Amino acid sequence: MVAGRDDYEELIWVIPKSDWERLGPRARDRLSRILPDVVRHHAKAATHYPDSNADVLGLAGQFGDIYRKIGPLKRAMWDKEELTREQPPEILRDLIGHCLLALQMYDDKEEDDNE
Repeated sequence: MVAGRDDYEELIWVIPKSDWERLGPRARDRLSRILPDVVRHHAKAATHYPDSNADVLGLAGQFGDIYRKIGPLKRAMWDKEELTREQPPEILRDLIGHCLLALQMYDDKEEDDNE
């Protein structure tokens, strides 16, 4: 297992060493820099997620939370529009967080189906 650490030397993620070694050096470096920030952002933003559409609408609501991030991201990345509110890196971090929540919902559903 390979453990990733953030700037404060707090353990935040662990993956099998064989999976880590399959990644090239640039990908390992990129993940080592980006994942801690994404996890911190997700943990901070998760306090807002209980009020999201997903609470009421389940996966459909989670899709809505994901989809509403796409328009501003498209305008910034594709149309080269300067955004006045959230900037692309924050939108991407939010998007990753919402995708993680959707995956968790699928995992929860699978566990419920297996009971």
